[in-house]
Amino acid sequence: MRIVQIILLLINCFLPHLDIGLSVSSSVAFWSYIIIICLEVAQKKRITMLILFLSAFVYMVLSEGVLNENYLYELWGRYYTTIGYSYLITSSTCVFLGCKFYETYVKKTNKLSSKELKTIIHKKNTLLLILTTYSLFFFIINIENTIYGFTIGRASAFPFLISPFLYAVAFICVGLYNEVFSNKIYTILMCLPIIITFIGTGTRFFLVYIIFILYFKDLYFLNYKRIFKLFFLGFFLLSALNVMKLARSGGLSNLNESKNTKEHNLTEYLASKGSNEGLISNAAMITKYTTENDYTYGKSTSFLTIFWIPRDIWPNKPVQLDSWLIRKYMNVSEGFSSASSYGGEIYIDFGYSIGCILLLILGYNLSRIQNWIHNNYKTDLKKLILSGFLYGWIFFGTRSIMTSTFMLIYMLIMSNVIFKILIKFKIVALKPIDE
Repeated sequence: MRIVQIILLLINCFLPHLDIGLSVSSSVAFWSYIIIICLEVAQKKRITMLILFLSAFVYMVLSEGVLNENYLYELWGRYYTTIGYSYLITSSTCVFLGCKFYETYVKKTNKLSSKELKTIIHKKNTLLLILTTYSLFFFIINIENTIYGFTIGRASAFPFLISPFLYAVAFICVGLYNEVFSNKIYTILMCLPIIITFIGTGTRFFLVYIIFILYFKDLYFLNYKRIFKLFFLGFFLLSALNVMKLARSGGLSNLNESKNTKEHNLTEYLASKGSNEGLISNAAMITKYTTENDYTYGKSTSFLTIFWIPRDIWPNKPVQLDSWLIRKYMNVSEGFSSASSYGGEIYIDFGYSIGCILLLILGYNLSRIQNWIHNNYKTDLKKLILSGFLYGWIFFGTRSIMTSTFMLIYMLIMSNVIFKILIKFKIVALKPIDE
């Protein structure tokens, strides 16, 4: 299976250089990646981070290439578009190869120390009261932006300085609700204030985090019943994400004004169900910038070290790549930002070749994280919630690795804080993992 996967990936790395056009190259890649994903699922019998990355790549990158060849050529030119697309295809192959290198050649650790502790719910009713209170609080403080989003269009996902921390706590609440209730319907009903807020504020990919937290165990042990359930859940979720994307610019009224595009074949029909996040466009824009100027040599990736500093405190804080580059070439509205994908920052910092090498390392570390998840998700409630969040991190990270990593950092901080508080007041208890 692995040989077939690698051959398909290498063929698709070569295709952009044959001058057969973006649409043809993307269509071939579209089906190739679907075959690769199916082979990976058949082999693993579970959904892994690599599978999620490849699925998101089809959903966001290849769907754009299938449907937008003429637009991208007109916007950036054939050369820049081809090189940008080639970088995305080649770098995704590097992520795959990095994952497989770890799986094949690195000895995995599977033993857990009997001295390690796990967290379990001790005071269920008290915890339920806390979760309900926070869910309503989260809904109320965001209600103005939520209403604005449903009626006019997205305002701001983070209206307050501490909003990212509040969102992180909301994700933890979802995970704790999921542990309190064995029934998913009850869990979703209790999470409705959080879900409605996410929909109203236009934070559509945050819904993905919720799904992965709620259904992590189903994803990790697949059978025919779960595959059937997850298929329809995935279809519903992708449809909801597309609806939210349309509604962001003009509220729910904008849905009636959306234009229907005519698909000429099955590939175009399926690609139309994807999400055009402009990742090929952004890669072409980066190619154009680095050709006309120079690489930024770490300035873009280093934003990860300063993102947490409020601009009110540091007015001249450097601007993230997703904000400044699009404004250099296009006239966009205030607050608009592009998406640099999983490799945009390192591409503009270090170029095509070094970018691919660094993404090989990313793939290697994805498998390391997957091994950690495999060893820990069943042993501890906090680690179970984090495992689901990590699945959301890589899916969203395919669109914007920096933004996704920002949320992961907030999640790690608040997860430690919240569980320490819950343990201190004995709402959750610590027990040895062998009990």
